[in-house]
Amino acid sequence: MKKHDIVDEIDLKIIELLVNNSRLSYRDISKKLNIGLATVSRRIKNLEENRIIKKYTTVLDYSKLGKKCLLCCFIQIKSGSNVEKLAQQISMYEDVQNICYIAGDFELSIIANCSDQEEAMNFVSQISKIPEVNRVIPHTVFKQYK
Repeated sequence: MKKHDIVDEIDLKIIELLVNNSRLSYRDISKKLNIGLATVSRRIKNLEENRIIKKYTTVLDYSKLGKKCLLCCFIQIKSGSNVEKLAQQISMYEDVQNICYIAGDFELSIIANCSDQEEAMNFVSQISKIPEVNRVIPHTVFKQYK
């Protein structure tokens, strides 16, 4: 598979299985899709080499780890600031789970997992003090569906 090639139905089925459970063995995938083990291995290797599969990860229930306050922040940066550099800086905070460059009135969207409201307030305060940050709009998440 070359970078410009489009994935086929088998690749999409493999991807779907791995998205739902990245710990599935090649043998399990082979059985579920009724294709050879070597085919599964080759296709996954190609998906990885072409950066379609970028990494394998674990989804955590942060509330069971004491992180009971999920925070969504929108960040407006000052004109002329380096978005990439700022995003990298913010991503270094321990509580940050996700950071995205977005279009609209704000440049960055952040999801952070904090222990409680006080920690969330401290997090917002720290982010607000970064010189390139113009404005932070925090929102508490009541329930996460996906």
